[in-house]
Amino acid sequence: MAVRNFWLVADIDGRQTELASGPRRKDGGMRIVVYQRQNGAVVKAVEITCLTSTDGVLKMLVDVAGQGTKAVITER
Repeated sequence: MAVRNFWLVADIDGRQTELASGPRRKDGGMRIVVYQRQNGAVVKAVEITCLTSTDGVLKMLVDVAGQGTKAVITER
């Protein structure tokens, strides 16, 4: 598996193959949003943003709906 600075693997019921991907560039980032149904409406549950700063530091921000704050999970 060719892993860059960030890599996503998702195993989803009903699919024969997992979804796997990452940024094309070594300094690239990505954004993942997970939605769920709540009282009949589709709402954002979690947003994960993966960033590479100009000095090469990797950051992963997680925004959990209802908590209103983003936390730095990884910084290397």
